[in-house]
Amino acid sequence: MSMILAMDDGLKTTAVHSLLRVLIVDDDINIRKTLTVCLEAEGHEVIAVSNKQDALSEASRKHFDVAFVDLHLQNASGSDLVPELLVQSPCLQVIIITAHGSVDSAVEMMKRGASDYITKPFTPAQIRRLIDSVNAQKAAKSAASRSAGNPPSTNLTSNNSAMQRVLSARVKINYLIFSWDAGFIL
Repeated sequence: MSMILAMDDGLKTTAVHSLLRVLIVDDDINIRKTLTVCLEAEGHEVIAVSNKQDALSEASRKHFDVAFVDLHLQNASGSDLVPELLVQSPCLQVIIITAHGSVDSAVEMMKRGASDYITKPFTPAQIRRLIDSVNAQKAAKSAASRSAGNPPSTNLTSNNSAMQRVLSARVKINYLIFSWDAGFIL
């Protein structure tokens, strides 16, 4: 966990966020470098790859909290990559990046499991807002897990993809149990 002090419209605010493991999948080296510099400057651990095969290989070896995936990769479709990444890591937050955004493609990506969608060009401030959203979702899941009488899921990690799926399923089950017990409508 780290504390960040920020100025927003002249008012000091304090935000707490955790450092994330980020996968970047884009065939444009400039996008990979820009995102890497932006995210590493915030302290996040970043792996950047240029193609679908490398993305799946990295995701099978490491746990990632968030993935930025280009919709149109050179030799593959980012839309096909999203569900494959989610099979390996169900709690992964996938953010689609594209230069050719449309409402139809955004809706299709959400149906395939993407959690957000951003069009190029984007600013570092937009990327920080997306990361803040991922952190907020992680914090809510962790709080739900604690409220349900279970230890936070962040205490359990594994590099084994099969074990990651088990741990991710546990987090989802805890969240559903908490939501049901608290009377939330999902």
